[in-house]
Amino acid sequence: MTHTTHAPMDPADSEDADRISGAEDADFWEGHPCGRTWWEGGEARPFEDDVATPWFLPPTSSLLEEEEIDDLEWVRQAAAIPFVQRCRLLRDYVGDGRPLTDSGVLPNAAVRELKQRAGIVRPGGRLREIPELFGPWVVLLNLGVLVEDDSRRVRRCSAERRRVRGALDEADEPLGELDGEVDGVLAIAELLHVLSRCCPGHGGFRDTGLLLESLLAATCEDGVTLPELPADGCLDEAAIARLFRGIGANSAITRVPIDECRGEVDLQALAHLADAQRDLFLLQAYGILGVSELGRSGIVFRAPRPVRTAVALLALRRQQEEDDRRDVRETFPR
Repeated sequence: MTHTTHAPMDPADSEDADRISGAEDADFWEGHPCGRTWWEGGEARPFEDDVATPWFLPPTSSLLEEEEIDDLEWVRQAAAIPFVQRCRLLRDYVGDGRPLTDSGVLPNAAVRELKQRAGIVRPGGRLREIPELFGPWVVLLNLGVLVEDDSRRVRRCSAERRRVRGALDEADEPLGELDGEVDGVLAIAELLHVLSRCCPGHGGFRDTGLLLESLLAATCEDGVTLPELPADGCLDEAAIARLFRGIGANSAITRVPIDECRGEVDLQALAHLADAQRDLFLLQAYGILGVSELGRSGIVFRAPRPVRTAVALLALRRQQEEDDRRDVRETFPR
């Protein structure tokens, strides 16, 4: 079965939508408040998620039962994540400097060369049409690993001048010493942050909270198996029957999407499942997790264990930003 993946942004957004670093688009990537869940009471609230505990995921407590892995295995798994490998590829490709287009991105010829080096077969010639490269591009610029100079060139920033150290090498120590080191896991956390600040129409998550819960479940040993929804979104009687056969074959699902009061399928519950699957497929396109199918049970999503650390880093960042907003509201009461 073919699943649709999503480019980071709608190609028709603007002529210069490729441009990520620089003052012109800094506000966009620091939060683009639009979409149905982004405004509340006239105030932009980019971190509000509108879903309760998902019915299709195992209990959160089951995540705590996982055995820990040693540091060497943790680093090995982090280094093998496709997104992390492409971050290194892009960093090394830029090296001492590469020319940029007038809109501030790598020219199409460079994108084609990078696609070939990375073994990417996705169609498209512009950087923003290739999530496997666009994600690392955004992240390395945001973290200061790559910088643009006054001569319209992008280069790898030296460690002495970089505001955060970004080795992205396989020999990196795992995060934990709080020394400001940037490794593959911090790069993943930055990508999750960027996508959580954009509305779905601009390539962001449909529901960040639900996505993070689903992603955590995917880091378990067997991944997470989600019931399959029709690719076209059409739920006729036959599709609903197939869906419930998959639910019945999945022992992790303890509650079925039935509206008890009305005695019919709970369409809102199915919408939550559709949102989770869409966002997980988006992360598959970026190279954060893998997807496979397993018989009647549905679609299996698997993410390596270091992704759990990236989710924790994002949760801490979200909490800090919420605390900062609360402090501002208390300091300047309305």
